Formats: sequence, structure tokens, C-alpha cells
Amino acid sequence: AGEDRVLRVWNRDSRAPAGTIYMDDGPATSLSVRNHRGLTSHADGSVNVWDLDTQRRLYRFKRNEASVWAATFLGSEDRVAAAGHDWMATLWQTGSETTPARVLEGHESAVQAIASDAAGSWLVTGGADRTVKLWRLDDGQLRRSYRNLPDFVSALSFSGESGLFAAGTLDGS
Repeated sequence: AGEDRVLRVWNRDSRAPAGTIYMDDGPATSLSVRNHRGLTSHADGSVNVWDLDTQRRLYRFKRNEASVWAATFLGSEDRVAAAGHDWMATLWQTGSETTPARVLEGHESAVQAIASDAAGSWLVTGGADRTVKLWRLDDGQLRRSYRNLPDFVSALSFSGESGLFAAGTLDGS
């Protein structure tokens, strides 16, 4: 996904192009893939779920105009989470494009990174407030905060089913 507002799909085995998706919400600020679905977030506040086989949009979520910097699937193709410039993380289910399933509040600045474990039970968020927050998704409760990181949190990832996650900051830490 690039600045040209195009999401290109490639076949892993043949290395041949498999499709092109034109993103009318602008360039993607993040991309996540799970099975045959793609998830893009955008600076206009929207989050889109795409069918990578048919190259069509299946769902579009938008809570407000705040830029969305990252998005991830939550254990299935039917649940997603988005990290926003409005200092919150928003959880969506494909059954409702207009009403979020939950909004997680707790950061003191823009949420810029987000990751979920493979089962969709845990979520970590990180942002410009130099913190990482660990959320349990069954009740939406904040379980732990990791503070005073050296710079803005720009990347997060879970490690398989080990329960471990990693955070990267803007200064390269």
C-alpha cells in the first residue's frame, strides 16, 4: 500500500500480481493482513476491511475525523482495532459499521501503534505519550501500563502464543 492510494495484492507462490485495490479514503497509514482479508487505516479517520480475492471493500468503519495511525485484526476477520490521533483505541465488529464495540481510553496523547495476540484476547497500544498499555479484550479493562519509554511508541507486536510482546520507539529502541 503506497502514497498512490493503491493496495497491490501479490501471489506468494507465483510472485505475480493478483489484484489492485484503489483506496478512495486516501493512502493507507497502516496495513494488516489475515487470511484473505486486508485491513487498512487512513488519515481521514476511516478503517477498511478488504476482500483480497475480489478486490472489494467489505466494511468501512469511522468514528470521527481523527487520523488512524494503525489497525489490527483481533483474532478473526470479524473484529478489528484501530489506534487514533484522538488518544483512543477503537474496537469494531463487522456486524456494525456505525457503532464501535468498545472505545479504550487511557493514553495522554495520540495512539500510534497497536497489536493483538493471535487469539484476540489481549491488545497492546502505544503512543506519543511514551507509554504502552496492555488491555484484556473480554472486558476492555486496562491491565498494565509501561511508562517512561525513551520516545514515542511507533511499533508493537505479539510473539506467537508466548504471551510476550515487543515495543519499538521512534528513537530506534
